[in-house]
Amino acid sequence: MLVAGDVTDYGAVDFVADPFLFPGTDRWHMFFEIFNADRDPDAVIGHATSPDGIRWEYDQVVLKTGKHLSFPYVFEWEGDHYMIPETGGAGDGMVELFEAVDFPTEWRRHAIPVSSDHESDDAVVFRWDGRWWALVGDDSIEGAYLYYTQSLTRDDWHAHPENPVITDRPTAARPGGRPLVTDDGVVLFYQDCADAYGERVRAYEITALDTETFADRELSASPILEGTGAPVGWNSGRMHHVDPWCVDGRWICAVDGNVNYPGLFTNDHWSIGVLIADPD
Repeated sequence: MLVAGDVTDYGAVDFVADPFLFPGTDRWHMFFEIFNADRDPDAVIGHATSPDGIRWEYDQVVLKTGKHLSFPYVFEWEGDHYMIPETGGAGDGMVELFEAVDFPTEWRRHAIPVSSDHESDDAVVFRWDGRWWALVGDDSIEGAYLYYTQSLTRDDWHAHPENPVITDRPTAARPGGRPLVTDDGVVLFYQDCADAYGERVRAYEITALDTETFADRELSASPILEGTGAPVGWNSGRMHHVDPWCVDGRWICAVDGNVNYPGLFTNDHWSIGVLIADPD
């Protein structure tokens, strides 16, 4: 696990959340939000390492831009490492692509795929059918917008003609983790915010995706992640994020969770855990 107290270089941290993994040759990397309400900016991106994906040790803050940062979606393409964090909060309206200058600790902004007049919350990108796609959440409409491009590193991706492709769906609109992309299709994870922010994670499969259409439907196994409901425990309340990796015949999934009855502690008490499961 990683908790706020593990962070040693950003003051008295309130919580850690939104973990994304990346396996290296000799160790695992984890990138995540560090939130401290008394600092400016109030949120930056931290880094931790692990020899096995289970035991984690905090390293350092690796990205600080002067704006609120969260949801550090890290991925690799053609030998380079990229990150698309949420920048500036919902009202910022931008999706920014960062490239690693020296992975994992040094990053620079490389492109601005989306600069819009709508709100932009968490965003995920994935490659399908020869194109890059970006799904961008917008809490103000309880929905999401879709963008696409042939080139990952260009500015101003094309807006999908059906935008917003999701509206009035508070149970599944804001991205909640890394999409699963296989030869058979794409599974998207969404936060369920119908009753409260980030109560659980729901899984949807894309049933139609091209430059003219978009559709998805909820899987029968959904929701795939939610709090235990126990009186106490780091994930007894809400859980709103999952980053799944299948390695050596088992799933290693980074998740976050909040306590039940958070008012007894603080309104935000997110921590990070790792779940291990067989592929079945």
